[in-house]
Amino acid sequence: MAGVNSFGFGGANVARHSDGSAAALAVHDYRTADTDRAWPLLLSARSEEALAGRRPRRLSAWLERSFEVEWQFASVAGPHLHARSTAQSPLASAHRDRALGGRDDAGTQRFLNGTTGSKLRTAFTPRREQATRVVFVMSGQGPQWWGMGRELMRHEPVFRRMIEACDKAMRPWARFSLMEELARPEEGSHMHRTEISQPAIFAMQMALAELWKSWGVQPAAVVGHSVGEVAAACVAGILSLEQAAQVIVHRGRFMDECAPSGGTMLAVGMSADEARAVIARHDRTVSIAAFNGPAH
Repeated sequence: MAGVNSFGFGGANVARHSDGSAAALAVHDYRTADTDRAWPLLLSARSEEALAGRRPRRLSAWLERSFEVEWQFASVAGPHLHARSTAQSPLASAHRDRALGGRDDAGTQRFLNGTTGSKLRTAFTPRREQATRVVFVMSGQGPQWWGMGRELMRHEPVFRRMIEACDKAMRPWARFSLMEELARPEEGSHMHRTEISQPAIFAMQMALAELWKSWGVQPAAVVGHSVGEVAAACVAGILSLEQAAQVIVHRGRFMDECAPSGGTMLAVGMSADEARAVIARHDRTVSIAAFNGPAH
């Protein structure tokens, strides 16, 4: 299918935001979308009353009439997700097929009837003088685990391409393959090793940021803590991907090699005084390496 509009080529393919800025619309081929994934359908209106009004009901009725037509739910959900600016009162509902409003869609029907469901989310945001801005926060070491990112790599091409780009950028410096490490089974995983975990965390953060941006979520600011500082610097444009990959590979290896044989580091949720009291009762050779708290 091809669509041709009559507005000429002087701006027909950009969207105007309420603040006057323009943003190019993302182009997606929803015909090839993964039929097993749950697509979020996002509808919005200027009030909660309007959200339950004619438009959702018309869409529901149209989809019900088109129930026997061969098309994927992504072809409707995708454009709503990308091409419509979110008004004050959004409705989000996850679906795996074309049954919005149909015989399998109890969730949306419950909303239209004035009730709620576990797969349905609504929210009301009062109009602000200035639009809310988004900040990307990159965490430090600790949340890594052997199976992280696998579902996203399987179902999100944007996410996988960034992981592959990180893997390529790390190759000149790393003594391991990032793609191989992320694919290891739990019993053979090396994700507990700092040399592996820090570059893997960096890659996850870079890929998540790229995925959010592909969905139209652009950060107004980026901040990182510890390991996350490297990804934050890269997303902010301070470091290139190749420079950031070199930094994170050397950082992880250096920390791995500096650790004493049999030694370890423990992160605890207590104050410095409480930690010192515990250390004094057991082993005075243990020292506090860092203080991470709300004021630091």
